[in-house]
Amino acid sequence: MRQAWISLAVLCSGSALGLLDSTMMNVALPAVSADLGAGIDELFWALNSYLLTATVPLVTSGRLGDLFGPKPLFLAGIVTFTLASLACGLATTPGWLIAARAVQGLGCALFLPQGTTLVTQLFPPARRGAAWGVWGAVSGAAVAAGPAIGGFLVEPMGWRGIFLVNVPAGLLLTVLAVRLLPRRPVDRLRRFDLLGTVLLGLALFQIVFALIEAAPWWLAGGALTLGAFLLVQRARQHTDPLVPFAVFSSRTFRLITLGQTALPFGVSSTVLLTLLHLQAGAGLSPLRAGLLSGVAPTVSILFAPLSGRLTDRFGGGYVLLSGLGLMTVGCAVLGHAVWSGNGLLSGLVVFGIGMGVVFAPPGVLAMRDIEPGMAGAASGVFTLSGRIGGVVGTAVVGAVLKHLLPADALAGRSISAEVSHAVAFAYTLPAVALAVAAVLALAAESPSRRPARMPA
Repeated sequence: MRQAWISLAVLCSGSALGLLDSTMMNVALPAVSADLGAGIDELFWALNSYLLTATVPLVTSGRLGDLFGPKPLFLAGIVTFTLASLACGLATTPGWLIAARAVQGLGCALFLPQGTTLVTQLFPPARRGAAWGVWGAVSGAAVAAGPAIGGFLVEPMGWRGIFLVNVPAGLLLTVLAVRLLPRRPVDRLRRFDLLGTVLLGLALFQIVFALIEAAPWWLAGGALTLGAFLLVQRARQHTDPLVPFAVFSSRTFRLITLGQTALPFGVSSTVLLTLLHLQAGAGLSPLRAGLLSGVAPTVSILFAPLSGRLTDRFGGGYVLLSGLGLMTVGCAVLGHAVWSGNGLLSGLVVFGIGMGVVFAPPGVLAMRDIEPGMAGAASGVFTLSGRIGGVVGTAVVGAVLKHLLPADALAGRSISAEVSHAVAFAYTLPAVALAVAAVLALAAESPSRRPARMPA
């Protein structure tokens, strides 16, 4: 068991490295614009190119882990991420930075699902709650703490520092992964579903691009391509499909995976709204705003071990329900605080407690009926649902704010009250999403008979 916890530490470090970069660049946008002469569209694509390539290949990456083993895929992802980070730090044009960010996201997509697979394989069911508690807390804290860490790096080192710091971290993590991560047996007789991979990748690209750019025609194209993918997968269910439909025969997996989209929706949109209020509404510097928004992830770390122990002892459903309830209340308190000018810190603390409680149970519940031979495919689908949730959260909040605010709303402080009022209203979006996830968690923990374990 000691080896399992050592491996978990390596996996959590990789997860944190990849997820930090999904939000750390937010505070560096003005510096990038000034140095590279990047326009607003180029700046957003420097953010979104990472988000796009870190999301689209997740299911394929998880399935490749089934075929070749999670350790080789984890190592390939870390090396790709590290080299791309160096390229980002050396960028001299906006196009260079956007392309390097895209490769960086691809590296993240290669290693991120392997952690979910290895946690399931390394820990027995009785210990998975504690393991998922640590994994989930680190992942959630990394997303939420990115702006604070970015602020620390940008002020003394410039915007390039947020990328160059990944190089020594990635090299160290590569060495640790080679030495400490175990190799797991794989089924060499399985074949790779190339057609399914192409169709799913194209469908996800169209859907994620549509969400980022608010392009309905791309969304319609993505839906058609996704339909073609499902038809192909249905015909291949007996010949090594990319996504075995058997993973969805578990009612718990279906409900928890669907509800899992709400967690990054809630976290990413809450972090975005809080930062927007603190900088455009309250006039704080990027560093001070990042530090204050870091209250929630700091609090979450304190409660994550308790969540794991409670999950191991009582099961994950009601622990998950409690955490989602706290996060929903936290969003409501934050919205009221932004509107009234009082109670912001209390809202961040309540939201952070909910984060700490909520991150252990989903993985335990979703993967409890999944056979080891399907763990990679299931973890890819599970991880993808979370990434899609983050994309949807950012896109929906952005669309609502664009509708509520004039085009020059962020140009100065003279209309800061208008910004804060719009942000206060927008906090209802993550609150509603988290409440829906709570309903799904309650349904997953209903007293109906648990499904039998599935054949591999």
